[in-house]
Amino acid sequence: MDIKKLREKRGWTLEDVASKVGVSMMSVHRWETGKTKPHRIFLKKLEKILGKK
Repeated sequence: MDIKKLREKRGWTLEDVASKVGVSMMSVHRWETGKTKPHRIFLKKLEKILGKK
């Protein structure tokens, strides 16, 4: 899942995604840059709001 691409496609900011998933903006940034991976709980939330692609 390319979080950044899906986020930008919807016109959302890091803050938008972070608030919808319940994490910090820095967490979303780290996921987008590949420094960390989202825990499965947050991955399911991301899939729900962004889709699975």
